[in-house]
Amino acid sequence: GTLTIFTAGPGTYKTTMMMNIALNIFKNANEDVMYIPLEGGHDMFLQKIVSRETQIPFEKIDKAHLLTDQEVKRVAEEFERWESLKNRFKVSKPGDRAKCSSIRNEIETRLSYYRPRVVFVDYLDNVISDTKNNRDDLEIRDKLEELIRMGDNYGFAVVTAAKLGREAIKRLRDTKEGKQDLDTTDVHGGQEFGGNATNLYGQIRNPNQPGSILDLFCMKSRFGSPIFRNGKGKTPLNVKPEIGLITSPIEENKNWNYEQGKEVIEMLTNSPPPNIDNLPSNEDDGAPF
Repeated sequence: GTLTIFTAGPGTYKTTMMMNIALNIFKNANEDVMYIPLEGGHDMFLQKIVSRETQIPFEKIDKAHLLTDQEVKRVAEEFERWESLKNRFKVSKPGDRAKCSSIRNEIETRLSYYRPRVVFVDYLDNVISDTKNNRDDLEIRDKLEELIRMGDNYGFAVVTAAKLGREAIKRLRDTKEGKQDLDTTDVHGGQEFGGNATNLYGQIRNPNQPGSILDLFCMKSRFGSPIFRNGKGKTPLNVKPEIGLITSPIEENKNWNYEQGKEVIEMLTNSPPPNIDNLPSNEDDGAPF
């Protein structure tokens, strides 16, 4: 029943951020995840996953004839690794623009054999409310409340994304590095996001290193601290756009382990994950998945 929202300007890694969190939860916290890509296409999203997991550039995954024999082997080994996992990562495709009822149906039809711990909806602008309303803010509220109800009814947390408003983007662009800030009113479409979100994050390209550093702001944290491990309300993240990988400088040279995965689950759901047997091993794998 919790709702986490990432907000950013166009082309500022909203999908990449959610994909990375979803894969970390799936592979490191050993949980079932459902991802609903409503922008960019189902097949393209799957290619982004393969690129991120194998660290082979997306342009080569997209044009398979460019892959070397070693890279083909790496892709095959990664699929074999996924098939050995007990939990599942379901990529659903209810359509490019889906009603809330369509998303609910995607979940309900699988409940007998698949219960996701977290559902990612990418992203809210592409969700259609089942109840048409002449006011945009009320329609946004209806969509958010329906997603929260689904999560509450079926036992999962919801993660989605929204756009920053134009004025916020312009203000950030004109503000000196280190003085930038975001609050809940900066989300495009009104204050319904801040009112309904359990956790709300804003992300912008770092002005000095826009191609490799993403600045992440905690705009709201209903149950936890809004302060990151660096002691601030903003933290830099490393981005490798060519493979869709986002990492924290603190953890970049380590493997994520189960304890770190639990932190993400507890933040998203406000409750500890269940006890898990046969935790994934970190041996012989240097990739920061």
